Amino acid sequence: GEQVAFGYRHFPLAFHQDADDASVAIECAREQDSFELMHGALFQQQREQSIEDLKLLAKRLEIADFAKFEKCLDEDRYRDRVNRDMATGAAAGITGTPGFIIGQHDPETGVVSGELISGAQPDKNFRALIDKYLQRGL
Repeated sequence: GEQVAFGYRHFPLAFHQDADDASVAIECAREQDSFELMHGALFQQQREQSIEDLKLLAKRLEIADFAKFEKCLDEDRYRDRVNRDMATGAAAGITGTPGFIIGQHDPETGVVSGELISGAQPDKNFRALIDKYLQRGL
């Protein structure tokens, strides 16, 4: 409902050679309401994420305005956002992906205070923490 929000931040790992470019590409796709489409497709082709691969993927996904996407990617338009996300994640204690912070958001400061979950976890772990913070908010 309206009690839970999900925020996404980039945290490309250094050993994934093209992950940072893929993060920029996802943001370029977001400009055209195709964030989830691009994000899902990149998980399906984790090895082919060079700049050329990303452009071919955008064409295959039929991103609405390919020229706009290509220009965004070539300009590296969202590099600062990706770098900020990485710095914020590292400061929060995230060292790998996936990483999640479940807690309460302070709309005045923009900060989420809560607990870190690292790695793939069963649904019950997420549900337990979400329920814990929902009960605190009542």
